[in-house]
Amino acid sequence: MTIRERLFEISELDISQILMKMRDNQLEAYVQSLNAFVEQFPVLEAQMKNAFAERDYLTYSRKLVAARDMLSDIYAKELADLCQKQMNALVNVNHDKAQAAMTFLLSMMAMLSIDIQVAIYMDENEGDTAPQADAAYRFTGVNSAADALSYLQSHAPDLYILDIEMPDIDGYELAGRIRSMGKTAPIVFLTGNATRDYVLRALQAGAADFIAKPVTQKVILDKIEKYI
Repeated sequence: MTIRERLFEISELDISQILMKMRDNQLEAYVQSLNAFVEQFPVLEAQMKNAFAERDYLTYSRKLVAARDMLSDIYAKELADLCQKQMNALVNVNHDKAQAAMTFLLSMMAMLSIDIQVAIYMDENEGDTAPQADAAYRFTGVNSAADALSYLQSHAPDLYILDIEMPDIDGYELAGRIRSMGKTAPIVFLTGNATRDYVLRALQAGAADFIAKPVTQKVILDKIEKYI
């Protein structure tokens, strides 16, 4: 797949018509804008959380404006509209409701950042995810990396969903051990961190995709259906 095709698959980007008309130099400039969003998001996320925790709604509102403008620049219209909606709700703010809305917005922005990084990384490394297959599926859960490795001695799942923070070994090391066992099924990481170094390390460990926390059932099912 080309970078153009991969970007088409990012549902948060409203670019179906725009991307088709982009010349190569325009596409290159657009990818640079996407990279700028990826770089700026972690800083903006921290600033938004800090302002909100201090109940500094004026600063938080200004950060929402910055987020809205960043999202508008990369044609993430629905998320930009969500920023505007949250700004409007700050007139008569209910702290708990606004906090839930902020958490949802930041998780959606994190997912967008990760999706962009995956698309660009896959293009630069000319690699695709494992082919999809039509099949029924069932879930098997384990409580630790050690339990996972024991289970894999006699089983070969079609998809792995791994947390990164675990009590014995982390998800990066577990992914490496899974691959060293000759297991080739796609690995999807659970993550609440969308920084470039974090995502790059996960991709290099074998990640095909990510699920951003907080997790919803729909997101999990959508990711499973993407690879199974």
